[in-house]
Amino acid sequence: MGRDGILIDGILIDIWRKPEPRLVFSSKWKAVRLVPETKAPYLVVPADKTQPVHAAPQAGKRLRRADAEALEYDNSLPPTFKWLLAGGGLSALALALVGVLPAALSPPAGPPRVFESLCFILLSLLGWWCIRVACFAKLQFPVLFDRKTRQVVFARPRWPRFSRPWELHRQPDRRTYRWESTEARLYYVQSSAHSEFGSVDYESYEFYLLWGDEQEPTLVREILLFRLGDGNQHLALAGWEHIRRFMEDSGAHGRPIENARPVATAG
Repeated sequence: MGRDGILIDGILIDIWRKPEPRLVFSSKWKAVRLVPETKAPYLVVPADKTQPVHAAPQAGKRLRRADAEALEYDNSLPPTFKWLLAGGGLSALALALVGVLPAALSPPAGPPRVFESLCFILLSLLGWWCIRVACFAKLQFPVLFDRKTRQVVFARPRWPRFSRPWELHRQPDRRTYRWESTEARLYYVQSSAHSEFGSVDYESYEFYLLWGDEQEPTLVREILLFRLGDGNQHLALAGWEHIRRFMEDSGAHGRPIENARPVATAG
């Protein structure tokens, strides 16, 4: 809803844009600045899982699998991430072989050549690490909502270690939390791109799932960027409503709701 309580494209909760109402972020999350403590949520999804958040639920294009017991969503990184890493890795290897190696091998040997040799080693390791991540690491990270066990299951990526060039990939770190303890927030993100022709502002929305500590439920223990809606607030809330109905309502099912109307894509 808007500031005057007017329904906006099916969204059933008010715009928040105030400090975080319930949760506290520890120094761990402040350090990585994944969700800064001072960043006000754009929308706060109610902790009460029986409260609807959107009038037109949609499964969304990220739904990979659905049955009577679980929904599985694709939370993979954008495809450009893989290609940028591969391109960066090949560029680093080419620079090491063509630009640095000949200088390191040319006589006379001495301290300058030692420096260039170190540059060659570091560039080679960096390029090979980028290629390992792009070509061998697991870049698909599903999020599972299990209605039978009342759990949310997802995986944290674990990249190949830089210091172990023989290590091609590592198994993702599996995390499991209770559905009842899951909190959701939508954050407004604005970025700018500058060029010789001027600057362009981009607006998007990031949907986060958060879980508190068992001893201190309000202290954030885990944060997951859930790419539901791919930056669109209406699609994110419509997708979350589909998940909420599946997990909470007795009549919900694991396929897209048949009578759902299209959700507006305006920001």
